[in-house]
Amino acid sequence: MTSEDVRNAIEVRLQDNWATTPIAWDNVSYKPVRGTPFIRCQMEEVFSEIKGLSCTSVNGLLTIQVFTPAKEGTENNIQNADALVALFQGFSVDTLVMLSGRIERAGSEDNWHQRNVQIDYKFDKYF
Repeated sequence: MTSEDVRNAIEVRLQDNWATTPIAWDNVSYKPVRGTPFIRCQMEEVFSEIKGLSCTSVNGLLTIQVFTPAKEGTENNIQNADALVALFQGFSVDTLVMLSGRIERAGSEDNWHQRNVQIDYKFDKYF
């Protein structure tokens, strides 16, 4: 797989299975609507190791920021975060394997309450 293949697989999984809120994609213009929950998705490769002449094993991190209106409690925020972990944890395609997921409270700022869903993944990158 290539990094582009991984990005595409993750984005297709999210796009095809998430209708709960709008999705703000990485490096795509998005203007949040006050009072309307949304999520923001980003991926990054965090470690790689050479496996052979034409293959590298890559560890990555999928981060999905979950935003809900501030001062409206945490139930909706936590439910969305739990659903996102369930959507990705254990998902695999080709050499991509989504590993364990975790949820971290980021807090409230301006009009938003935020939690971050982080899911580790790995794949083999062939050259």
